[in-house]
Amino acid sequence: MGDDVPSSDKSAIVRVLREMSTLLEIGGASPFEVMAFQNGAESLDEWQGDVGAAVGDGSLTDIPGIGKGLARVIGELVATGKSQDHRELCDRFPPGLPAILKVPGLGPKKIKALYDELEIGSLDDLEDAANGQRIRALKGFGAKTEETILAGIPVARKRLDRSGGLSET
Repeated sequence: MGDDVPSSDKSAIVRVLREMSTLLEIGGASPFEVMAFQNGAESLDEWQGDVGAAVGDGSLTDIPGIGKGLARVIGELVATGKSQDHRELCDRFPPGLPAILKVPGLGPKKIKALYDELEIGSLDDLEDAANGQRIRALKGFGAKTEETILAGIPVARKRLDRSGGLSET
């Protein structure tokens, strides 16, 4: 989390926006704020223009789904490779938490429950909890979910290796 983004790398900026959406959801932000980041990421991903040029000429908000707040975050990413909003959001959670999203079948709501109830903040924490059969005790989880999680952890690690990964510290 929180790695520098190459200035006009649209796919890297989209990844940051998606990560922010996920962290906002895990953190209990309003559904409207979560959706704004999700929709903005999708719009930017589908948009065919040059992000750096759009930031430079102020036309970023002409892209459907990109409002002033998202334009500010994107502009900061283009200008500096970082976003203060992203950094502050990342600092609220263990750095390995977004890696858990790579586990098939685990989305932000389940990850929030795992984080809130068992303080799971990394793939290693998740694996330890599943092996210790602590996940099945949570509401909405069970033995089958634990088995699915254990089967999905190697998949997540492969995905992280291929994508350059997120920090597991």
